[in-house]
Amino acid sequence: MTRIRRGYIARRRRTKIRLFASTFRGAHSRLTRTTFQQKMRALVSAHRDRGRQKRNFRRLWITRINAGIRENDLYNSYNRSIHDMYKRKRLINRKMLAQIAVLSINSFYGIYSNSRIIDDYRVAPKYPVAPFRSISGVTLEEYLEKYRMHDYDIPFFYHKGRNTDKGGNTDKGGNTDKGGNTDKGGNTP
Repeated sequence: MTRIRRGYIARRRRTKIRLFASTFRGAHSRLTRTTFQQKMRALVSAHRDRGRQKRNFRRLWITRINAGIRENDLYNSYNRSIHDMYKRKRLINRKMLAQIAVLSINSFYGIYSNSRIIDDYRVAPKYPVAPFRSISGVTLEEYLEKYRMHDYDIPFFYHKGRNTDKGGNTDKGGNTDKGGNTDKGGNTP
């Protein structure tokens, strides 16, 4: 048989592997055998972690949504809130909900206050949350009626720039109630 001159084939293969491993430290970027082993290990890790990344991000989104819900006293638990969202057919994925919870808390409050299903667990919660505690004998219904906006069921202190009570009177510093009396303290009841 005649001899076949392979020329630069092996060198080209090793150069390609070295380029892949050029940012590795020490002998892992210089020696051919070590470089090849590190390349195989890197590809295996990348393949494994593509699956893990999806899990990790979903966990992060759920944690952010849960924190937003509990911080603003919308629900007692994440799973109850997601259940109510699905019942009301408000299908916003967890990634979007987490972004809204971080960037725009007013929108987040609006989404969840409209998707809330009033059941026995909500009227008389087993573990009451901060603003609905009956410290002064105020029930949940009285509290919600006092701080209700006419369009979104959002307490007025969560809205930026539009502080209106149920009758349509706007809070612009004078704070006039329905009788025409002005509150000089700057707060409306």
